[in-house]
Amino acid sequence: MTFLWDFNNDGVVDKEETGVAQTTHEFPAGSYSVKLVIRDPNGKTAEYLVEQAVGSTPDVCYVVKDNPNAAWPYEKPENAAATIQPAIDTVLTGGKVIVGDGVYTNKSVITIDRAMTVKSENGPANCIVSGGGSVNGFRFTGTGATVEGFTVTECGNDWNDGGAFRFDVKGTVVNCIALNCGRKNGVYNNNSMRGSAVYVNASGCVISNCQFIGCVSGRKEGAAIEDNSSAAVINCLFVRNECRASDGGAAALLARGTVRNCTFVGNRNYGGPAAVSRNASGKFENCIFADNYKGSTGATVCNLTTTDRVTYTCLWPEQEGVEASETAHVIVADPLFVNAAADDYRIQSLSPCRNAGKNGTWDATSLDLDGNPRIYRFGHKNGIVDLGCYEDQTPMGFKMFVR
Repeated sequence: MTFLWDFNNDGVVDKEETGVAQTTHEFPAGSYSVKLVIRDPNGKTAEYLVEQAVGSTPDVCYVVKDNPNAAWPYEKPENAAATIQPAIDTVLTGGKVIVGDGVYTNKSVITIDRAMTVKSENGPANCIVSGGGSVNGFRFTGTGATVEGFTVTECGNDWNDGGAFRFDVKGTVVNCIALNCGRKNGVYNNNSMRGSAVYVNASGCVISNCQFIGCVSGRKEGAAIEDNSSAAVINCLFVRNECRASDGGAAALLARGTVRNCTFVGNRNYGGPAAVSRNASGKFENCIFADNYKGSTGATVCNLTTTDRVTYTCLWPEQEGVEASETAHVIVADPLFVNAAADDYRIQSLSPCRNAGKNGTWDATSLDLDGNPRIYRFGHKNGIVDLGCYEDQTPMGFKMFVR
């Protein structure tokens, strides 16, 4: 018996085999109808056609906002998906979704159910996901996914925790901006979310090089982030977040997580601690807390319940809420931001936060919020990490007088 295979039903035989009733073939990304013609030794034939027999998905899918030529499997910008979710549903496990510039308004939460990278093409300034004040942003339901390079704004609604990002499983968020989550048209939407920007309900999650600005929660948990497990929050900036309840932290509530090299400025709690609260064994290291505002109860900086959990950190204008027994190498001084009035929270060359941190194994490859190396050796920079989310890169000049 002779088997004649036409793997895309274009009338051309792609493979001819004798005495073999099964075969293998590698398909490019796409959907294919397969035709098989069987010919016996006498020349008699039988033909079989299976419509849409094979669907082969790519390892990279593209999204172009409102693309009129969108066509599965979205493997090229020319036929890219018009919205984000179809590309996520299509790409191979371990693959990548590249999202083009534009404002994508969510009608439902974007769900990532397996390991992949969902990345904007040109960074968070150019790729925006909006919830319109009522719909959440991204939800991680499959282990090992990464979301990178988005601004997620005005996401979140009542009792639906994690306005911008919700982790039900281990995942990573990198280089994203959560802006005004828990608000609609800039106005507080009376939500009762835990973590109006991020809710972590799984171990091993990483939130790195992100900004949390103007997020608000009406519930007593963390306004920007609630970590209900053991997240690592690294090189992040928290500015003007609000908690309108009687407890929790205006920027973050931690269980067993670690906050490292983060900057907290101008966060406000209407009833409890101004910046952060920790109800188990969360740890703060190499951070800056400045000009945060407490409510009628709680502390200016944070409420803590165990010891030795605030280390190598700058507290300004005071360290209320952080007992001496709970601190090590703490600076109580103005961090000397470059221009706080213009939201420039980089530190000046004479800041007490320069070279004041504790180096770790991560610093060899870690980048600050500007994308600069955390370990920097030049002039008076001696290879010791700075406090806060920015690493000062300015070399120290000098004058030489010759007589």
